[in-house]
Amino acid sequence: MSNPSRIFSIAFIDSINLLRKRLMSRADRFIFGVSIILLALVIAEVGFNLQPFYIYVLSRVFTFGFATLFVLWLLRFLTRFQWKRLTKRGYSEIVILALLFVFSLFRIWVLYYDSFPAFALFFTKSYAAYVLVAIVFIYEFSSKAFSLLERSFNPAMILVLSFIFLILVGSLLLLLPNATANGISILDALFTSTSAVCVTGLIVVDTATAFTPLGQWIILILIQLGGLGIMTFTSFFVLFFRGEATFQSQLFLKDVINEDNFGQILKSVYKIVVFTLAIELLGALFIYISVGSGSPAGERLFTSLFHSVSAFCNAGFSTYSNGLYEPALRYNYTLHFVIAILVIIGGLGFPILVNYYRLAKHFIRNKINQLKGADSYYKHKPHVITAGTRIVLYTTGILLIVGTVLFFITEYNNSLKGLSWAGKIVTSFFGAVTPRTAGFNTVNMSQLLHSTVFVTIFLMWVGASPGSTGGGIKTTTFALALLNAFSLARGKERVEFYRVQFSNESLRRAFAVMLLSTLVIGSSVFLLALFQPNMALLNIVFEVVSAFSTVGLSLGITSSLSVGGKVVIILTMFVGRVGMLTILIGMFKRTRFVSYKYPTENVYIT
Repeated sequence: MSNPSRIFSIAFIDSINLLRKRLMSRADRFIFGVSIILLALVIAEVGFNLQPFYIYVLSRVFTFGFATLFVLWLLRFLTRFQWKRLTKRGYSEIVILALLFVFSLFRIWVLYYDSFPAFALFFTKSYAAYVLVAIVFIYEFSSKAFSLLERSFNPAMILVLSFIFLILVGSLLLLLPNATANGISILDALFTSTSAVCVTGLIVVDTATAFTPLGQWIILILIQLGGLGIMTFTSFFVLFFRGEATFQSQLFLKDVINEDNFGQILKSVYKIVVFTLAIELLGALFIYISVGSGSPAGERLFTSLFHSVSAFCNAGFSTYSNGLYEPALRYNYTLHFVIAILVIIGGLGFPILVNYYRLAKHFIRNKINQLKGADSYYKHKPHVITAGTRIVLYTTGILLIVGTVLFFITEYNNSLKGLSWAGKIVTSFFGAVTPRTAGFNTVNMSQLLHSTVFVTIFLMWVGASPGSTGGGIKTTTFALALLNAFSLARGKERVEFYRVQFSNESLRRAFAVMLLSTLVIGSSVFLLALFQPNMALLNIVFEVVSAFSTVGLSLGITSSLSVGGKVVIILTMFVGRVGMLTILIGMFKRTRFVSYKYPTENVYIT
């Protein structure tokens, strides 16, 4: 027989573990709930014009909220605290716990006692409280969102729902009284939020005049989150705070960031976010220098940051009413060139940037070993650049060159008339770059010739590259379709490029994307023409392709759309950003592997 004392001890330990798990679960829920309440109070204080009495009440509620968070955080921390296995997550929680304790202590000290040190006033400042609330909320929200990846959810559906969630939250924030100058309708807020999250740039109200600095900051954050994807950001913060990820979550991230090497997934997430922020800050610096000193430094700094983020994310939003066609910027070719370079880099895709980062690291490491006289250096170029990277670069380069030449030829005696040769070249180059889902304009779009409009529609339809912030059918899809046509014309059974054979799955996916894009564009053109019977068909086609490819260029009809027309464009922007194929994959379960095969039969095509 078993020892009764041993049975009792085991039962006691199991009860303690069960109680500990329940306490942790309850603490998680309460902490997340309190963080949401505090964030809502921050939004209320920032977004509404509150009376001094309500600000006074909010200050005390913040103090009570920080004290509550400290107690709950401490309880949760103690229930799973292990000195011997203290992970990065444990250290992060210790830091946040210390911040909550300090904020609670000094805020109570200042509020309820007459004598206190001068530095204690810092903890009563609104911006300090906002930062701490943001840290706690991001930590909790990222953990909750990341936990979805650890379950057996459809990754495509998670991606679709994340964009819907971000669009709805952005719409509510843009409806705040302090976000707009004179208020906007719910539909206009939804349109603007969708355009920002889907990094499109189509607007029904002027961003420069309709929105206050708070509203412009909201749009900027929506562009950034929409450009990289909310799941990429949440994954980054979870990895930053916790330093680890489950196998299931890494499988999801593998598809999100287009990383083939499973062992590099977590590092690639870091690189994507760090590269993005570094490039945007560097771009903001060059824009700040090129804009000039005609406005206050703070306003100029925000304008530079806004346009840098908007350009790299291929959004096309601008804080100027006429965009880069503003009289003060119309002939600033240095600014145009900087914006164009940011658009190109953002449109190449993060896999390309990571690919060349690895190549550069290879060469630097090899050069150091060579200088040291070590035997571990190599004399030949390593096979780091993939065929996918080459096909993106070649296709992008060809489209940019052909687009620049065609714009120069067609608009030489039209929009380019009267410009210097440098101005003609830069404007033509920008005219080839901006349809690649950027949305900025340096010419009057409504005055373009029909031939130029046709070329622009084609460039918008192709769009940027996979894994980027841009839209369209993607350069790889277009390139694979052309290579497949050439392969059939030569009588080859395989599609080859640079000593690599492309899989049938890639070819099937490319033609599916092209077909679905045609169906979506055709349906949207029909519906928009139905709601806007008095508009020219060319303008409607241009608007729909711009929305589907998340470009943001317009021939001047966006602001005059009816309610039905706005809804059509909203849906088109969303489908174009998420991808119709992604939506279909999210709606239908993938077919499992089957062990049978039907007889093969050729169908007469041509």
